[in-house]
Amino acid sequence: MNGWRIATFGLAAGFVHGLAVLPAWLAGNEYRALFGFGVDEAIVLGLAVLGATTGRRLVVHAAALLLVASTLFATAAALWLVFRDQVFRLRDVGELRGLPQILFDLPPDLWVALLLVLPVLLVLHWLGYASLRRLVSRDARRGQLAWLIGLQSLVVASVLSGGAVTWHSSGLGGIVRDVARSVAEQIDAPDAATLLTPPVAAKRLLEAPADLQGLDGADVHVIIIESYGRVTFRHPAIAAHLRSRHTEWERELEAAGYAAASGACRPAISGGASLLAHAQLFTGIEVPDFRTWERLQHCGLRPLPRMFLDAGYHTVEVMPAMDRHWPEGAAFFGFEQQLTQLELGYEGFRYHFGKMPDQFALMQLLRQVIEPAEKPVFSTYVSVSSHLPCSTIPPYLSDWAAPADHDWQPARRYGTSWLNARSSPDTVPAFRDAVDYSLQTAVGFATRLQRPSIVVVVGDHQPPIKRVLVEDDFSRDVPIHVMARPPALLEALAPLGLQKGMDVPDDMVAFTSAEFAPVFVTAFSRQ
Repeated sequence: MNGWRIATFGLAAGFVHGLAVLPAWLAGNEYRALFGFGVDEAIVLGLAVLGATTGRRLVVHAAALLLVASTLFATAAALWLVFRDQVFRLRDVGELRGLPQILFDLPPDLWVALLLVLPVLLVLHWLGYASLRRLVSRDARRGQLAWLIGLQSLVVASVLSGGAVTWHSSGLGGIVRDVARSVAEQIDAPDAATLLTPPVAAKRLLEAPADLQGLDGADVHVIIIESYGRVTFRHPAIAAHLRSRHTEWERELEAAGYAAASGACRPAISGGASLLAHAQLFTGIEVPDFRTWERLQHCGLRPLPRMFLDAGYHTVEVMPAMDRHWPEGAAFFGFEQQLTQLELGYEGFRYHFGKMPDQFALMQLLRQVIEPAEKPVFSTYVSVSSHLPCSTIPPYLSDWAAPADHDWQPARRYGTSWLNARSSPDTVPAFRDAVDYSLQTAVGFATRLQRPSIVVVVGDHQPPIKRVLVEDDFSRDVPIHVMARPPALLEALAPLGLQKGMDVPDDMVAFTSAEFAPVFVTAFSRQ
């Protein structure tokens, strides 16, 4: 075998091995990634040899396809554990539709995402096919023998070293297990009305009196802050900054006649999939995955917004990240009105996620809904300004009186992006300032309300960079702040165990966010 053939054979072998062990490297186990041997490599090489000996290229193509599929699944599983603290499932592939918006600020669309990803997959498949063909070609036998002896040496070393050099887990095995589980769930699925067994919190929500007369007509506004996790109180620099701001915000609230109390609650998710956290907050059901979320809409529960609707409130959901309506979601949760990008009419500087600053969207909620309202209002606002990578921080307008042509140019810019969010020195200050801005906006919104009101400010989930900020933070806790005017309204929420002020002490125990809706409804109903 000449030098050129040996070189191309080595490159082919290196590509196959590198693709197979990429997930282990991403998971942070560089030693195993360098010296370990993937189970999927054995399966793929076996198929490639079969294809070569039978002369069927289709079998080699199948081997390349399995190599790419196992690598993608295992890579996603490794990253999911790092960013989400959860097991990856094939159902989560649906989140791919958000890729265009995250990377290129394009509207979330599955077809655009596929167009972005498909060329990469085709290139990987072609490289895998070409590499496998080279590895099993007739003129590579001498190189094959040396390489296979080396791989077998790794296997022997794994046994003799007591596991210091080990085999990697199989991505193909994960795919097979997930497909089998999904098929079994579909075959054995019971009637839609009984798809979920309501836990204690959900049963209390079903059984609770729901006249909400204890509110005496006070408005209720729920502001969900993107990526506002309890890690913000555990990172020394961010915590010190926010606690200094708490004093200012508490004075601002007190001057407007509010009292504030804070605590911590726990959604079942971390790092993303905010809609699951929203569903858990409003239904009393733990929502750890998309399958549960899909079933939830058929289990006969009455979410918190619908209870307000039935009690005579006007219910509205404000979603500045949405460029379209979601009538099915509005019907399930009980929202009479939705404000999306279509209604909010933002024309200023385009921010990376959601286009507009939180303050602009809340201004529209005030002007379009709350000020002209003729009956009590229940609103939910899903924030966008603290969404990673937090590269641009909007200006905060203290008078809340922006003219129609205000261009909303960023107050600060940072060199953060999705590619360097885990390593940039700007990550901490950018995230700190983004959370500060969203909280300042929530407090400012509360002080602009004219009627008696309860404003609930709660994080949706811990940020994807949680482990970057605090390496040993494996929790899913998020802060929750409740601001009430008149202050007496806070007394009814004592069962939540909130503490006066906006601080969340380290020793405060978080309650599951599924407890929020039943406690709230029970506290303010008189039947």
